[in-house]
Amino acid sequence: MNYLVPVHNEALNISSMIRRILWIDTAAQICIVNSASKDDSVNLAKGYPVHIISAPKGYTQALAIGYQFAVQQKWTHLIQLDADGQHDPVYANVLYRALSNVDWAIGSRHNTGSFGTSIMRAMAYFSRKKYLPADLHDPSSGYWALNERMIHIFAERFPVEFTEIPLRLSLLISGIRIQEICVPMLSRSEGVSMNAGINGVIHGFKMLFACRKIQRKSR
Repeated sequence: MNYLVPVHNEALNISSMIRRILWIDTAAQICIVNSASKDDSVNLAKGYPVHIISAPKGYTQALAIGYQFAVQQKWTHLIQLDADGQHDPVYANVLYRALSNVDWAIGSRHNTGSFGTSIMRAMAYFSRKKYLPADLHDPSSGYWALNERMIHIFAERFPVEFTEIPLRLSLLISGIRIQEICVPMLSRSEGVSMNAGINGVIHGFKMLFACRKIQRKSR
């Protein structure tokens, strides 16, 4: 399978993530998207059979560059994982198989006991009730499987501000088939999330305002 892994200062985690992918899938094609890392992430990744490309600093900016790479490589699917160790590649095949029926499969923490902060739980609950269908429970998950159609859509135009609730809402309105699949997720083994603390609160409110805007435009 094909794997897209955005990386920013993940020297403490990247080697174990790559080894885990290759242990599960020996024929894996892995693209590491370096998002302006200042640590040893890139040098560590060079020790493995992976593609390494560069992107500006920012999670969504790294993803946008990664999707363009996937189109250039003519990938017909990809599995997207974070490099922090939270997404276990052992479940990648489960998400991949779902692409036979949907465009975008999302690994979900729902009913797995894997949800982290109370802020995240509150955001998931509110978004499910107000903006998303009842079967979409985990708006913040970045553990994705995309088919070729979705790769091309994201390569052409990927929102650099939000990847969570507003993205799901806008794509559902446009007819994209999305399915969540419950998979256990691990705790971040090292480092700090970019949306920890007050940053998470601010980001959450920005997303909710974006959802209101999308909803009004669709009416």
